[in-house]
Amino acid sequence: MESKSASGYCSNCQRDVLAVRQTPNHVLHLLLAIVTSGLWIIIWVLVAVRRSAPRCTNCGNKADTGLVKHLNNLNRYLKDRNDQIARVRVNAAVEEASSSIPSEKIDEMISRYIDRQNAEKSIKQSASQTPVFGRRK
Repeated sequence: MESKSASGYCSNCQRDVLAVRQTPNHVLHLLLAIVTSGLWIIIWVLVAVRRSAPRCTNCGNKADTGLVKHLNNLNRYLKDRNDQIARVRVNAAVEEASSSIPSEKIDEMISRYIDRQNAEKSIKQSASQTPVFGRRK
């Protein structure tokens, strides 16, 4: 079997890694099909259709490639930055791409989210500033 490699994200290693996927050796299968008068073509098709998952070269677990990899990278970036507004914009962009939400609706969603966050902060601040009677220090 031959192998193809690409970059991917390993959830076990928690980083971008080299991902390797096994592919069939088509020259070998062609020779076997010729020797067996075409009977090997059935096996060749079954092997060619079955795609193995890309594996991390460090730990051997399945690695995410393509869109899943990019979404994982985006999620890691957002967690590192702890930027709530960016998360809302990314979620709104994903919703817009999937369901064609107008941009006015996205702006409204963002402003409602920010207002809700500000209200929660003010409630927490006012609760921490109000004295509690009967509490022993």
